[in-house]
Amino acid sequence: MIKPRQEDIKTSHYTLRIVCEGTKTEPLFFTDLCKIFVASHPNTDAGTVPKARLTEDEEDEAEKAVQPKKRGRYNGKKLTTKPGKKKMADDGPVMMGAPPLNWVNYGHSLLDGGVDEVWVVYDKDEHPVHKAAAKKIKELQDDNKKIEAAFSSRSIEHYYLLHFEYNTTAFPETECGERIHGNKHSYRCGTYEHPKDCHGKHCINGYARTKGYWEESKKDISMYQIVKDRILTGIYNALKLEAATKAANPGADFYTFNPYTTAHRLVARLLDIEIPTKGEMSTQHSLHQFIVGMGANGIKVCNTGKNRQIFPANSFRSFDPATGARTVLQSPSRIIEAGEITEIPVEISHAQMVIYEPCAEWKVVFVKNC
Repeated sequence: MIKPRQEDIKTSHYTLRIVCEGTKTEPLFFTDLCKIFVASHPNTDAGTVPKARLTEDEEDEAEKAVQPKKRGRYNGKKLTTKPGKKKMADDGPVMMGAPPLNWVNYGHSLLDGGVDEVWVVYDKDEHPVHKAAAKKIKELQDDNKKIEAAFSSRSIEHYYLLHFEYNTTAFPETECGERIHGNKHSYRCGTYEHPKDCHGKHCINGYARTKGYWEESKKDISMYQIVKDRILTGIYNALKLEAATKAANPGADFYTFNPYTTAHRLVARLLDIEIPTKGEMSTQHSLHQFIVGMGANGIKVCNTGKNRQIFPANSFRSFDPATGARTVLQSPSRIIEAGEITEIPVEISHAQMVIYEPCAEWKVVFVKNC
């Protein structure tokens, strides 16, 4: 039986935990994002299990630095896992059982222990009980439990790759290598250091090295520092890949796909970016009486208030993932009657994203071809 770690949740109004398969790559990446989330949401506690390892000195420095200069901005020290002279943070719980069901079961125990929301981050790899894990998550969701999977295939490195390019290669490996006395030794493909170097044909990290995107993904510095300026590109390409893969494999289970990822949905959650599905209106923000969504020829807007309202001009921006350009969309101001649903014409290509950001605390992104 998995024994839940004692969570200090009494001082927070809302707690979110991210149960990670890895002990380094994923905890470091999502800890950076959790700090942004907590800075934007007072009385909220968010963190990873296991925690990103820091020396006590580094924890003190990071805690002081994380006080934001502006709401929603993280200006803290880069998280690392570099060992120091001080003792390390706790290694987290021991999760028994076959993966990925073991991580889902542990997430369930956290929910039963008082945590409000859980995400389980895991890769396809060669894990034996994907079907059971997916079934368990569905059962918990049907029981109104807030639990989601941030799944990546072949691994989360493919999600990182999508920040640099749209790539549909079904890589069989994250890192080519061989086991010697039980330990895997990497070929460091793309560096020409090993005669079995695949030069990026078979492994994601080798491909990334040949392109100059990154050298190491499983290192002591958070990958967030490498991709943070490309977050919208990563979300766009991941949405595109998610939609294309589902369309090409109707009715198939997500854990059979390669490549595939839903990691962008957790990233969007932590950055207060809402991702409506195609053809649906987005959820209304509590401070605004508009619901917005993508229509056939523009943006659908619904006034959910009791009075007519003015929907201001230039409420939308377009984002081009290929160039990083952001352009204000020149739609005129519109008077919208109470309960009225209207469509505001917006010129947007299939290769662009529409961003609706009425306030600093809420952002909605729409992708036309998803």
